[in-house]
Amino acid sequence: MSRLSDDVPPVSLHVTSDCKDDALQTSVRCEADLSVDVPQSPFHETLDCRVSVPQASACAAADCSVDAPQDPVCQTEDTVPPQSSQIQEDETAIVINSRRYEVKGHLGEGGFGTVSMLRTRLGLNGPTDFASIWDTKLISIDGYPEPLPLEVALQILANKGPRVQEIIQLLDWQVEPDYYFMVLERPMPCQSLYEYLKCYEGTIEEDVARVIMHQAIFAARTCCLRGVFHRDIKLENLLINPDTLQVKLIDFGCGAILTDAGYTSFAGTTEYCPPEYYMTDKYHGEPATVWSLGILLFVILFYKFPKRRDLQKMNGESWTKAGFSKECCDFIRCCLQIDPKQRIELDMLSLHDWFYGEYI
Repeated sequence: MSRLSDDVPPVSLHVTSDCKDDALQTSVRCEADLSVDVPQSPFHETLDCRVSVPQASACAAADCSVDAPQDPVCQTEDTVPPQSSQIQEDETAIVINSRRYEVKGHLGEGGFGTVSMLRTRLGLNGPTDFASIWDTKLISIDGYPEPLPLEVALQILANKGPRVQEIIQLLDWQVEPDYYFMVLERPMPCQSLYEYLKCYEGTIEEDVARVIMHQAIFAARTCCLRGVFHRDIKLENLLINPDTLQVKLIDFGCGAILTDAGYTSFAGTTEYCPPEYYMTDKYHGEPATVWSLGILLFVILFYKFPKRRDLQKMNGESWTKAGFSKECCDFIRCCLQIDPKQRIELDMLSLHDWFYGEYI
């Protein structure tokens, strides 16, 4: 089976993932004009980029493969055998939903799949993610007669409704007996936020961080409103256009259907794991999303993950850092409260003082 989105031009990038679990979400848009008078980010194309940006662990599972890809991937609760029946190197084209795609190159691979660049007869480019269906969780969603691989279903749900520029678009997909693949938009130009920070000259300005975070928050909240818990928001899963600072959330491979009951098993990247999971063996989707967004902003600004003493200070009455506004520091502090009940709510993030007043 396959599904084609006719109203979205194939022009974006996606990276494969190797996680799965049980969550669903939605998102809604908060309107705030953060694109006005934002300083152009200094960016240069060079191989000699910043090397001090922290990279999340390649795998959080205890039995990680030494052949794990360089980019950090989310923790998985299952192990998957080598893929079969995938496109061979000598094959040059595939047909999805009666549309022919030329395979133009190999972009990357992970524990669950590979990513290749495709080109249509119209000359439009888009990447495709080939993933093994072995032991893949299948779920049923409205409008589809057959159960779908979880990652495909989450991508469909996240794209349902008015188009959201901050979420990568699923253009086409198909499920075969032992694998499935997705064709996704490919923004041009773009790179991961991790690579963007590595190549950024100097310390990133608070204004630039605010623009990035506003979009990341909107993407995360939209996912939750549409019943999708992304569960792996991090530098590597955000694409950014270095010229416009437009951000897109990618990679739903660690995601789940958002539920009120919460989750008793973790899937995601260890450095972004909410503390309540370690303390109670349970966590909920929206507070965990807020925590990951706080970690994200901390890494963007300080090029490191917060240490225990940083978190202890933030859980006091106030916390500030020299060179940053009190509103910015308070935003981080509100996101990184150890007690999830004391953490700022996801719906309130874009209404924080950091996004308003003289700072916009």
